[in-house]
Amino acid sequence: MDVRTALTAECQERASCRSTDLPTLPIAPTSQTRSGQTLRQGALVPSRLPGLTLNTAPGFVPSSWIVTDLADKGWSTIPGFLSAASIYALAAEARSLWQDKAFHPASVGRGYGEQRRTETRSDHVLWLDDETASVAQIDYLSHMEAMRLQIESELFLGLVTLEAHLALFPVGAFYRGHKDALVGAQTRVLSAVLYLNDAWTTDDGGALRLYQSSNGGELSHDIAPIGGMLVLFLSDELEHEVLPASRERISISGWMLRR
Repeated sequence: MDVRTALTAECQERASCRSTDLPTLPIAPTSQTRSGQTLRQGALVPSRLPGLTLNTAPGFVPSSWIVTDLADKGWSTIPGFLSAASIYALAAEARSLWQDKAFHPASVGRGYGEQRRTETRSDHVLWLDDETASVAQIDYLSHMEAMRLQIESELFLGLVTLEAHLALFPVGAFYRGHKDALVGAQTRVLSAVLYLNDAWTTDDGGALRLYQSSNGGELSHDIAPIGGMLVLFLSDELEHEVLPASRERISISGWMLRR
């Protein structure tokens, strides 16, 4: 079953999964929430949502509204995916690694087709490695693995692993419009971008711009790279780009893969 068919079938089977239908839940004063999710230091707010059981283990996200978003528009956002402390630690590590020249200029393509194209993208990346991951990186990877397992348990998309890299965009850097699915391969199913930027405003620029076709036309939606926000979208459907920013922009780009 392809991704779009699986998403649509899941939403039709469970009509109660629409995020707009979910009741308002009690939250801690300083938490960011959506459908019962709080920042990790507050765990998950217990609730009784129709047709949805929340797992209170850290890293598990109530996924029915994510499934609905992906089916309806191809993307979803999760505020406060990691704690503020985790976001700060990841950002500090990224800046330290940048100073140590551990990053390398990003390229496009893979294998023999991989090449550096500065007219297409001007960011720098550093791939994460399970064997050398820091405590903060392990925290991120464990949360992403928990989400992968939950989404896979509901949609059976064949998601088997995750790949991810730190991405640093110096002032003025960009990434022109593209899709994440690699040419000739269908391994990337879901793209996930986690932002590590402190006190970001729309005036800083650097938005993720998502493009969607609608009634023969094209719509775009800009998402500001606010620290702690995770953006999920379908890798082979949504064209997107990263707009230039007036300040340094840091994120982790990840992909849930199937064989």
